[in-house]
Amino acid sequence: MAISVGVGLALSSKEKNRGNKIYILMGDGELNEGSIWEALMSGAHYKLDNLVAIIDRNHLSYDGDTESVMAIENLADKFNSFNWFVSECNGHDTLDLLKAFAEDSKGKPHVIIADTVKGKGVSFIENKPEWHHHRLSQAEYELARAELLGEKQ
Repeated sequence: MAISVGVGLALSSKEKNRGNKIYILMGDGELNEGSIWEALMSGAHYKLDNLVAIIDRNHLSYDGDTESVMAIENLADKFNSFNWFVSECNGHDTLDLLKAFAEDSKGKPHVIIADTVKGKGVSFIENKPEWHHHRLSQAEYELARAELLGEKQ
């Protein structure tokens, strides 16, 4: 429901001429919800150019691969058809993300589709949907830490 809240905050900020931006982070699995698309329509309708939605496009949801659960491609085309300004980037590349954030949304709400890999860099988590709601044990934490820091085990 973050995008609905974000639309409300952006609308209020715009009406009060605050000059700030509202940022919302969503997983791609959330895009299966109808309320998300209603909020996206509202963002465009009210020309909320102070609203930025970031989609973590890792292709996995709690139930599995997003395209198997409920196909959502082509996301860029969908957002364009909803009258949003679309940026696509590598979500693991800080400079690519910063470039996307800096783009001029031309008076429209802005969506950044950040292509990512779930659990990137941790061998036993990477691209595994079961880690959506899983907690690390101490041993798993130590292994993940070592892998991310490039330490030998």
